[in-house]
Amino acid sequence: MIGAKPSTTLAKMRLYFHRPFFSVRKTASSSLQISKAVLGKHRPSFTQPHFQKIGNRVGQRIASGSGAGFTLIELLIVAAIFSLTALLSATVFSNVQSSQRTAQNQQRVTSDGRYIMEAIARSVRTGTINYSIYPKGEVPANNDYLAVTDQLGVVTCYWLDPTAKQAKIISPATINTTNSPPTCDSVSGSSWTSFTPSDLAVTGVSAFYLSPSSDPFQPLPRSAVDCKNPVQTSTTGFDATKGACVCPAAAVSDSINCFSGQSCIASTTTSYICANPNVQPQVTIFMETQSISTSTEQSDVFLQSTVVTRIYQR
Repeated sequence: MIGAKPSTTLAKMRLYFHRPFFSVRKTASSSLQISKAVLGKHRPSFTQPHFQKIGNRVGQRIASGSGAGFTLIELLIVAAIFSLTALLSATVFSNVQSSQRTAQNQQRVTSDGRYIMEAIARSVRTGTINYSIYPKGEVPANNDYLAVTDQLGVVTCYWLDPTAKQAKIISPATINTTNSPPTCDSVSGSSWTSFTPSDLAVTGVSAFYLSPSSDPFQPLPRSAVDCKNPVQTSTTGFDATKGACVCPAAAVSDSINCFSGQSCIASTTTSYICANPNVQPQVTIFMETQSISTSTEQSDVFLQSTVVTRIYQR
């Protein structure tokens, strides 16, 4: 204080130094009293006793019953925050559960679809494609039939039934070429048997794609009936001396006189014949599989595999 003795001023400053919080106070006599925190020796902090004091004060306000508790606005705000937090938590939990079920369905559909494809692919690898099931040995563009002959001569037929949405099989089977188009009939009299899992559907876009589209191992023709164009002329039909179907000019493909996949090559300088492609047959299996379920977590999986026959007949 102004005009006070130095010893008195120092004693009062020591008293302020023992206060825990920072404060700068100006007395009536315009003297500055500085707390101990100004010197940086003790930083202000909330310790356990402070929180205990706050809790005691809140408890006293509630227990007093004097109306000094929480207001209605405060309670509404807390309730709104709690409701919003609970709603967000429930939404996140529901989305996680739905994503997990979708992933499980997709994994199951993929596994079941690969089982079907592997069963067909195994038969193709160890056998040969039987082109006699197709009209005149030519594979149609959208084909859902496949016939395979194994090394013992047993024919197995596969059908991707678009109506029943199932993959079906007949084995042993025989190709009935008297029907138009040819059909795959059972030797033992049994009907088509589904080998599709009960909770899986094979949709109508599934099909077999063969390359080449005609049998590269087909036997040589014996008459004009075995040719694509049976009309007998000097440049069409069957040439008995060459043992082949003839065509008018060299061409990579001659859809009129040669089967699909065959090419018209020169036999002599003036004559041409239809020749089989020099490639191994291969089958591309394309399937769209779908889970059969009433839940909203249905999964559609597209599968594709290309298989080449391993039996070389040339």
